[in-house]
Amino acid sequence: MNSRQLFPPPETGVHSWLFGRAVHLRGEGLDQHTAVAELSRHVASCTFRAGRSVSEGEITEAVSAAFRSTTLPRGSRSVVSPIVDRVADYSEVTGWPVEMPLPRVTVNAERLASVLTDAGGFELADIWEMGAIRPPETPSPRWAMNRLFSETDILCIGRSSSSFEAKPLSAWSNDELLGAQFIVPNPLRKTAGDTKAGGLSAHCRDATGPRRYIVVESDTGLDPDQQAKVIHHLVTVTKADLAAVVLSGGKSVHAWFRCDSVPSRKLHKWFSYAVSLGADPRLWLPEQFVRLPDGKRENGKRQSVLFAEGSK
Repeated sequence: MNSRQLFPPPETGVHSWLFGRAVHLRGEGLDQHTAVAELSRHVASCTFRAGRSVSEGEITEAVSAAFRSTTLPRGSRSVVSPIVDRVADYSEVTGWPVEMPLPRVTVNAERLASVLTDAGGFELADIWEMGAIRPPETPSPRWAMNRLFSETDILCIGRSSSSFEAKPLSAWSNDELLGAQFIVPNPLRKTAGDTKAGGLSAHCRDATGPRRYIVVESDTGLDPDQQAKVIHHLVTVTKADLAAVVLSGGKSVHAWFRCDSVPSRKLHKWFSYAVSLGADPRLWLPEQFVRLPDGKRENGKRQSVLFAEGSK
């Protein structure tokens, strides 16, 4: 197969792109081993944004996830046993299950248009005005972390998607955080867990504890003011508990919602609704990295906090 048949990588959403390319290769009838090799060749021929690279582990996991998934491209030649579409629950003993199907929802363009219209003149600046407490003018990720987490919470934080560390918030200095890009929005239950590839890592599902926050990020090309309208809708209409809003340093806005008291099935239904309005479905996964509040993107841009009233 000519790897040039695969689409080039986007500026953001590389994980989703890898998964989509892996699904395509599976649909072409390749076995899992051959799909890994083919995707590796394609990745080697691609140019990614500054500071972003793709590891062999990311490729292997994308292919493994594609071969477990029920998602198939139109005209696929593969036949795969279906996975039961269930809502995965966290266990204090075993943690999260290995299989966590993403919400099977497509963007509802009519519903999204209605939400944008109903929000009227609400804009990104209005999110700033919603806060009773103003974030610092100078970058201070420790301030944001203190609003969202307790000192004893073990946090997985990364300078990049491949360079990360897990330790209690009390051990993270503001200077360390200023140089970081990513965070798992849910505290860990242990500093390292078993990966699907058989290794140990701080950034994996097995290490991640129960949900405290779920993050909504637009994945449909909405501009920041339109994303603010969606956030406003989720707060005012669905009564979701907004804890923080963070600019990515790029084109997206991350809205953190407190969810630790919400039953898993109710949360899945709510998040599926958010996905129908353009939210990235991969953020359903509790271990997924999001932008660190007031951290620094690889291009040096600040990931500014617009709103932070999360309670510990």
